[in-house]
Amino acid sequence: MRCNNARKDMQYIKMYSFDKLYYDLNELIYFHLNASIIQIYVRKWFYRHTKHEKWNILRHKLLKTVKIQDFKRLEKNRMIRREWCQEPQSWIHTLHFDKKTIIYILQELELGLWN
Repeated sequence: MRCNNARKDMQYIKMYSFDKLYYDLNELIYFHLNASIIQIYVRKWFYRHTKHEKWNILRHKLLKTVKIQDFKRLEKNRMIRREWCQEPQSWIHTLHFDKKTIIYILQELELGLWN
């Protein structure tokens, strides 16, 4: 599916004819188009956990439990984001009943155990 989307994007780029422009301008335009396509896919990959229906509940509970700096530290870790995407209900349960676990997770992040 990803290949099909990338092919569609490349066809979208080929739709535009920049042949009459100077080579430097033509190259710069293609460079910017390709960069914007890459940015779209990276943004979708990085924030895919926010598409889950439970994300709003999880985010709300996290922000009530931890400081914003700690939330940002959690959000930077790809393994934690993957858990938020795959099993948000367990995080919600933990935040509701056992808030100290989040402190332990933050300590594990500092020690590099979540890499």
